[in-house]
Amino acid sequence: MFRPRDPEVSGGAGELLGEGADHDGLLSDRATASEQRTADFSALFRAMHPELRHFVLRRGGPEIVDDVVAEAFVVVWRRWDDAPADPSRRRGWVYGIVKHKLAHALRDRDRHLRVASRVVATAVIELSDPGDDLASIEEARRVLDLLPRAERDAVELAVLAGLTTLEVAEALQCSATAVTSRLTKARGRLRRLLAAEGRSDHVIG
Repeated sequence: MFRPRDPEVSGGAGELLGEGADHDGLLSDRATASEQRTADFSALFRAMHPELRHFVLRRGGPEIVDDVVAEAFVVVWRRWDDAPADPSRRRGWVYGIVKHKLAHALRDRDRHLRVASRVVATAVIELSDPGDDLASIEEARRVLDLLPRAERDAVELAVLAGLTTLEVAEALQCSATAVTSRLTKARGRLRRLLAAEGRSDHVIG
């Protein structure tokens, strides 16, 4: 006996087939997005790893540079979806993460060693700037430690890391105007402090 097909059953099967196709497409899109994420992260890692090592080395020393940079990149990978799309803002965003990890490492080191600063290890250190030496690095740290934290952070990123005002603002999560103000105050403060020490060094250009 002839029975017409139940339209609900027929439609349900079609929907199931459609859902299967949509599911495959979703998996493909996710795979593509994952590959792009990995490629973008790898490109950023290759581009920024040397400069971040140099920055941490100058501010923290060789004993913490590897751990700080590695931990920072772990956070960058985990928070990749939060990374700004604009390349200059993204660079500042990464430096903000590095600054946080560096500050944490320095607090731990000071707490464990009970000293305000340490002599840089005597091992040979490769620096990207051939004009740098261990004595100048130690002196830079000493001078920077004379500044209030907000001014010190701005100087470290602008002078030691070479970031632009906008990149520093992204890293510190403040306005470009605030960065400019902090740098101006830091210049004046350092001139007064060094003058009191009988020196005329131009720490900040």
